[in-house]
Amino acid sequence: MKVRRLIIWAVLVASVAANAVFAVRYLTGAWPWTYVFRAVAPAPTAAGFAYRARGPRIEPIAATKVGDPRPLPDRLIIPPGDYAAPGGTYSLREEGLYRFVMPGKANAQRIVFDGKVSVLASSLAWVFPHGNRDDGLAARELERKALSQKLTMTCEPLCRFAQGLLKGVNVRARVVAVTTLEPRNNYDDSHTLLEVFDPAHNRWIVCDIDNNVFFDSHVILVRVARSPEELASPLSLVEFVDAVKAGGLIIEPLSADTRMDVGGFRDGGFDWAFFFEKVQADLPAWYRRVAQVALMRADGVYYFCDETARTRLEAEGSHFRYMRKEDFTAKFYPEQTPPSGE
Repeated sequence: MKVRRLIIWAVLVASVAANAVFAVRYLTGAWPWTYVFRAVAPAPTAAGFAYRARGPRIEPIAATKVGDPRPLPDRLIIPPGDYAAPGGTYSLREEGLYRFVMPGKANAQRIVFDGKVSVLASSLAWVFPHGNRDDGLAARELERKALSQKLTMTCEPLCRFAQGLLKGVNVRARVVAVTTLEPRNNYDDSHTLLEVFDPAHNRWIVCDIDNNVFFDSHVILVRVARSPEELASPLSLVEFVDAVKAGGLIIEPLSADTRMDVGGFRDGGFDWAFFFEKVQADLPAWYRRVAQVALMRADGVYYFCDETARTRLEAEGSHFRYMRKEDFTAKFYPEQTPPSGE
């Protein structure tokens, strides 16, 4: 009798267990012992990789064996050298943006700078998609975050942060702006850019790091190029506005990174993604609206040299001040040589 009861209980337990196994399989798509194996088996080690971004191109780089690598400095912009990074040791001798990826574990990025200002501008453009998530962070917090992540910022905070980074490596840079003369709509009336002085060209170069582009013009000289250092004369702010007006603007990529943090550009609950994608779909048309007057900020005033805009802008406030073209050039471009072909 006792044996019979044991057999019956064993059959019942086996039946319940079998039903439970098939229930788990039905509900999850996997057999129960799969989860046991996952729990006790060692996790596979993800293979790390690294690459260098320069201009619109990405090139993979391989780890090397060097005698005395240094740890990656706690700064975004670093000098060339041999460094221990996530995934191995790397010889970072060429300028550009470097990224080190251990999938699921760690990311790192650094910019190697050794004097080529145009490459530095391109490297910075890789760091920023458009958005406003990080606009309120202090400069030190922004740099700390940029050591392992992209930063999501709008044009003016982005340019001011980039200006500070460039100042830290003795690169002359200034935050500049453009504005429209069309009826203002209070959201699409102006734009902030960064102008850097490049000793290689002996001229100021305007970079739209927010949109990942810089500028050339067939109005000045017909040229074809794919990175700033390959251009004979990339445009300054004033030349950029002149090219927009003349219909001769050539837009060149500073980088090929994602231009917008989709879902990461909100203001008071409003999602600006629809608007920004329209801008990106026809960037020349957007520049024709917002880049009608070049503005240089000094002493709390926006100076401009477009006499046709004088009445309109000075009527908007004392923060706009007209300056004759020759005086404007002497004040803001005293060392710049004219573009070849003029």
